[in-house]
Amino acid sequence: MKITEAQKRAALAKADLYGVRFEGIQARAGGKAPVYTWTDLLYGTTFITPTIIELPDKIIAVRHKFSNPIKNTATKKALKLSKKFWGYDPRKLKKINIIWPKALVNIGSAAQINYVSDKHDGQVREYYHEFINPANVYVGEAPQKDGSNLIIIHGNFKIKTDGIVG
Repeated sequence: MKITEAQKRAALAKADLYGVRFEGIQARAGGKAPVYTWTDLLYGTTFITPTIIELPDKIIAVRHKFSNPIKNTATKKALKLSKKFWGYDPRKLKKINIIWPKALVNIGSAAQINYVSDKHDGQVREYYHEFINPANVYVGEAPQKDGSNLIIIHGNFKIKTDGIVG
């Protein structure tokens, strides 16, 4: 479907405001109205809206407030670190079943790390941190059962309120 410059400017402005990437407008079968396609930079999820006006409501639905049903010590520590880092309770907590590798392979050094976050004020930004001393990057000898890979960054840095330090 052809997108007008005005539609594109409006979509890009909203995308920047809400921390999403505008992917384009998709035509729908049967002569139905086209939809706007977006990718959330925080969660990596793709979603659609019928118009730009619905974007704020859709983002609220996608980025739901997390309620913590898990009460173990490790989770409490993770939540405390999360609140310290972002300035508020996380909207999402995910338990990941990891099979610890029998061996780790050093694939190089990380000079910096980049990430997208809405920490502190809710404004989505891309952050990057250059390590004072490069951190080692390790991978497991094989993928996890679900096909994902485990990457470990090991170095002399700390997670503090203002981000990654060191």
